[in-house]
Amino acid sequence: MKLFKPFLIYLLLFISLLFPTKTFCFPLQPEMVRVVFGARYDDVRMCVATPKDTKGGPAGDIAFNYSLKRNDNGELLFTLPVFRPVFFALSFDMLQFEPDITWISQKNNNWNWGIGFGSTFHYGPDYKSDKKDRGEDFWAFGPKLLFLVNYNEKYCLSTYCSPLFSNDYRHGNVIGFSFEYWFLKK
Repeated sequence: MKLFKPFLIYLLLFISLLFPTKTFCFPLQPEMVRVVFGARYDDVRMCVATPKDTKGGPAGDIAFNYSLKRNDNGELLFTLPVFRPVFFALSFDMLQFEPDITWISQKNNNWNWGIGFGSTFHYGPDYKSDKKDRGEDFWAFGPKLLFLVNYNEKYCLSTYCSPLFSNDYRHGNVIGFSFEYWFLKK
């Protein structure tokens, strides 16, 4: 398995986050868990849930949110994706990892908005592949921009875009939206 060592490091980090006390690996504990379901247009990466030659498909993840800074104007959150990187490494020998930092505005009548910046990391085949007829694997990287609207600090609608760049493959874009549920907020 090509991704065994990076996956093992990620898994150890994930396990360290599950303990209720501060750990040596990551001294912050998650403020909330984010469950994400949506769809995306993606003319670079293979989607494991769609047929060959399909540009895009469903998207989902479970992620941890960490509060980096909070004041009267809002809150700065770091999002660490957990489910998709681990699942894809174990099941498909692929990596799709999209951490971000998001500024959430001050709560205003149960509604608030946010803007975020992050990175998209990919390792695996392109969209012309499927699980049985897999093409060549390649690395791709790109910045990620996202906007979100949140209701009552639990229900969220977000949209995002990410241009992807690769030395081994052509460049492309990912554009998507998701519905999110945030829970376990302290």
